[in-house]
Amino acid sequence: MFLSHANPDDNAIAAWYGARLEAAGYTVWSDLTRLLGGEEMWLDIDNALRFHARKIVVLLSKASTDPNKEGVRAELDRAHALRKKLGDNRFVIPVKIDDAPFEDLPPTISNRTIIAAGNHADALARVLDILEKDGVRRSDGPSTDALQRWQTAFAPEQVTLEHAEDILVSNWHPIVRLPAELKFYEIGRPLKNIETEPAAIAKEHPLPMLGYMRRLVTFADWDEVQEPIADTTPVSLHHAMPIETFLAGGDERIRFAKGVPKKMLASLLRQAFDRMAAGRSLNAFALSDKKNAWWMPAGVLPGDKQSFVRASGTTGYRKLTGMYGLRERDWHFGITATPLTDEPLRLKFTPHVIYTDPTGIKEPTASYRRAHCKLWFNAKWRDLLYAMTAYLSDEKGEIVLPFGRDALGAVSARAVVASLSVRPSTVLERKARKVADTEGDAADLDVSDLMNDPAFARLDDEEPDEGEGNTDDDAEGDA
Repeated sequence: MFLSHANPDDNAIAAWYGARLEAAGYTVWSDLTRLLGGEEMWLDIDNALRFHARKIVVLLSKASTDPNKEGVRAELDRAHALRKKLGDNRFVIPVKIDDAPFEDLPPTISNRTIIAAGNHADALARVLDILEKDGVRRSDGPSTDALQRWQTAFAPEQVTLEHAEDILVSNWHPIVRLPAELKFYEIGRPLKNIETEPAAIAKEHPLPMLGYMRRLVTFADWDEVQEPIADTTPVSLHHAMPIETFLAGGDERIRFAKGVPKKMLASLLRQAFDRMAAGRSLNAFALSDKKNAWWMPAGVLPGDKQSFVRASGTTGYRKLTGMYGLRERDWHFGITATPLTDEPLRLKFTPHVIYTDPTGIKEPTASYRRAHCKLWFNAKWRDLLYAMTAYLSDEKGEIVLPFGRDALGAVSARAVVASLSVRPSTVLERKARKVADTEGDAADLDVSDLMNDPAFARLDDEEPDEGEGNTDDDAEGDA
């Protein structure tokens, strides 16, 4: 990762982004940590861009777009040439960190989608999502040496450094348990099409299941597989395969092409999550990518509220559904679960807000979401996700994935977290244009400087937030 910013004007916020990207497992090149003195500056920068950079995150600000500041523009010019050569349309990831006018942005990125989130934690989450989707290599955890370099980058202004734990909370939830064996059932009747007909049988079956060649693939036992289709499709167990063997490519009886086992496991995990969510009284909202967002109906929870425990150890509670009074619509918090099958196995939970109309007139969801949720900053979204995972786990720490009667998996209700041994002080948070009280609701945050931002200019006012949930002093961020 190459981090481009205006030096020294934006050093504080560059250090904030750099440390968190390193904590997420990415290797970051920045002049704050790599140019210590005596180097041939532009030779080193060009070498990093040309031979090592997989992505470039550029922090756009009044300082970096100043015509008298040539450093960032020079880096962008080089990156633009490399982007065309690599054929990567998202090689450059622009992040707007203050109220620099859009018309002042460098011409090489003026036609690109620019991340201009309400706060830096939201913007960082979007950057991390891009890196994950584009397959940028990362380690399982932060490098001690790398984090030490970022501590050194903070050192010139000791007032901006606190030697205290900074917790970064992801939306990745580890899969802690899977059934021991995957089972392959032979279909005992003639098939008109051995490629499509097993898949059609599996799709209609109530259990998480796939069609593969002439077989049905599932974790469930024979009687559960056979009973729903006994009148039309007899099946017999072909053989059972340990899950480790399956993920390694199969055994002497069945071999799989590279990548196929992970795709098959991802489908089974998604089906099991959908089965669990439906069993927990959640409703499905079909998304455009053929996934379901599972949302909380009114009346399932007492008072529509769910208590939870944060990663920092503090407790809170949140409403997972309520009335959006300005539009006379009900809002419902929901999540999608995306299996990530690289090691370690995990589910990525993505939050959504769904709107229902008591009158039965279907209205567009997106327009309400833009108005209603525009000031739901990171702390509120994170608390809502805490509440939903607490509900799905019955506050027991694990969300059970039902692949069959006795074939159960589990995903941790606690997200993957990373921690730094230092965190920005209140002074640095102000320099980064980010309020230090990240545990508060939107109503607790000073967002007056955002209201003239073009990203907010056309949004309607929202109703006051109820402010439920406890707060604490831990600067718990999001990875």
